[in-house]
Amino acid sequence: MEIFSTKYKNNLSLVAENLPSLKTVSIGFFFSVGSRYEDETCGGITHFCEHLLFKGTKNKSAYEISCDFDKIGGYANAWTDRENLCLFCVVPAQFATEAAKTMIDMIENSQFDEKEIEKERTVIENEILLSADDPEEAASDGFFSALWGNSSLGRLIAGDVSEVKKISVNELKAWYEERIQKAPFLISVAGNTDFLDFSLFENLSPRQNREKDFFPALWHEGSFKKKAKTAQNQIFCAIPLAMDIYEPSKLEEQLRSAQILNAIIGDSMSSRLFQALRENSGLCYNVSSQISLFEDVIMWSCYAGYDKKNARKVLDIIKAELKAFTPESLTEREFSAAMAHVIGEETILSDESESAMKRLARRHLLKLPPISYDDELKIISKTDFLSVKAALESLPERGKFTVFEYGP
Repeated sequence: MEIFSTKYKNNLSLVAENLPSLKTVSIGFFFSVGSRYEDETCGGITHFCEHLLFKGTKNKSAYEISCDFDKIGGYANAWTDRENLCLFCVVPAQFATEAAKTMIDMIENSQFDEKEIEKERTVIENEILLSADDPEEAASDGFFSALWGNSSLGRLIAGDVSEVKKISVNELKAWYEERIQKAPFLISVAGNTDFLDFSLFENLSPRQNREKDFFPALWHEGSFKKKAKTAQNQIFCAIPLAMDIYEPSKLEEQLRSAQILNAIIGDSMSSRLFQALRENSGLCYNVSSQISLFEDVIMWSCYAGYDKKNARKVLDIIKAELKAFTPESLTEREFSAAMAHVIGEETILSDESESAMKRLARRHLLKLPPISYDDELKIISKTDFLSVKAALESLPERGKFTVFEYGP
């Protein structure tokens, strides 16, 4: 396995891992733009531009772009989140260069034809309404809105239908030109890279840096509820984590400890929350927890779905488990099991070029040094029990507890 990274003279960054045992390669282009860069005048514009990358370029129609990937059995996709837009593909390794050329054409030469824009506007409106009809997606959107209020992280990634209707053709073209076509981006590549011509990236036109112009995150603590006509209630609980976001050497160790603590409290079937809410009380079907990372804040959150009549019991159990989750309560048995869980998850992901590509990008965006899966597993395995206990004492900002309930 070979890891390499560079910053090209054209202001593009590359991080890559050659995994010659794999028969695929994954290529991702990551742009520093997302819904938190938007305001009330252009909600959903980044997501709209993401869709339009697939609608034809100066050189290829939308159908031809689709055929480029279909005919080799690969696929291309994209996503927009709150801080990044990513265009990526997964293809048989021998077609890596051809796939990269198509992706470059999409980000440099998209046409933004007015007829295609209006067709895609309707598609996006349907997507937004479909998400609103999905209880879990609607609940998640409501949670972020309650947690962050009107600040940038609370905005809907796709915008709402009224916002999408108002976005003009000229605004879309300007956003694409400034935030994608002329903006620097990260290229993350993982898999069998032997067939990829990396000079494609070095020879792209120069890109100009932009100021980080996202809006600050404003945490809203307390209890919130949104009524909805659903059969089940859903609950989200969140706590910010006091991590050294701007000091990568400290952040690496803190993230490892947080991963292990997350596995102990909610991210596994043997976790405390899963056992308490499902196995011991039979109150919930879905129970989970996760760590979410943003430019200026890192948070832990948990989730559960349950019958409305059990709302008080569920919240009381969650609060009780979190209160009991103290350094003194941790056992070495829990620690060892959680570490094995985290290592196992990472090992499974290491067999997929797409997961490896996303892992490299995530580390780069956090300003962590690029390392192989094997080296990352070694770092995780060196995490000791005492440092995890110390992290449980220092990381959770327990005074900023937020609860959001969604349902009837």
